[in-house]
Amino acid sequence: MESVVTLSTEALEFFRTLEEAIWVQRGYIHYRTNISGTSHSAPNWEERRNLTIQEFERILAYVQEYYLPVSIHSSRAGFSFALVVWNGDEAGKREKLIEFESRQIPASCVATCEGKNHDDKVFNFFTSILNNPANLSLLKFYKLELPKERYYYEY
Repeated sequence: MESVVTLSTEALEFFRTLEEAIWVQRGYIHYRTNISGTSHSAPNWEERRNLTIQEFERILAYVQEYYLPVSIHSSRAGFSFALVVWNGDEAGKREKLIEFESRQIPASCVATCEGKNHDDKVFNFFTSILNNPANLSLLKFYKLELPKERYYYEY
């Protein structure tokens, strides 16, 4: 596993303010989790805006500079996928730095990637990052889900 590198104050501030800039909380979603009717609520997040080219490039630069793990999961709205950049310590404690959905990535950033549509191009772009041995090692260390085939994230 790569050594854990402490993020700079500047990097932490960048991720915190960017997460707040691209998402807005719109109340809560209430749901029942089991047959006994136990109910829970979770924040309902909505996309505020897309990433800029500069923001996307800076995220990638921080991922490389600080060896930040990147994971993938189904998007909040479904039908696509979202990527999460994590920060962690040597004890295995982790925190989400930022989450962004495939549609929030500027098209020009993935224009040269293979694919029929934007999601294809984004997935192909991130495949090398997600399946990089260093990233896989970090995902295992932090007990995060390993990447799966693309169809797993679309329903």
